[in-house]
Amino acid sequence: MQYYLDLSRIEQSYFKEKIERYCKKLFDSNRLKVIGITLFGSVARMKARNDDEHLSDVDLIVVLEGINEDYFKRIGEKVEIEGLEGAGIEAIWLTQNELLTQARRKVPLLLDAFKDGIPIYDPTNLLVNTRRELMKDLKRKGVREGEDLWIWPVKRLGEEIEF
Repeated sequence: MQYYLDLSRIEQSYFKEKIERYCKKLFDSNRLKVIGITLFGSVARMKARNDDEHLSDVDLIVVLEGINEDYFKRIGEKVEIEGLEGAGIEAIWLTQNELLTQARRKVPLLLDAFKDGIPIYDPTNLLVNTRRELMKDLKRKGVREGEDLWIWPVKRLGEEIEF
């Protein structure tokens, strides 16, 4: 199968090769159709370490068709497909509907992933468009980025926050 991963912004060859091997497993799977992949975390922020003291993991959001809706069955399927290539990879597998639902609900992990994330496979622009709409909605609602959190505007004590 032909696919193109955009790994041009990843400087360290160790992480680039690790991502390539992992993604190849996904694309070679007969059960899954990869819709999009976003890299986030320390590798995306160019702060990953691969030295004698610390080895960073690789954080990915992988949007797939064909994954099991049942969480526990999905975990088993994930372990089976990833095999040894999954070591050191923290991949969150989502369906397209789950991704869009999490964006609509403003799930903090997704907000953080989209803030610094790099879409490395996005042939239909699902990830780029979802991120753009999410960030536009946050701005419209007056949500600001704190150092380690998202700050939602509240005018009065007890006022409901609009997600």
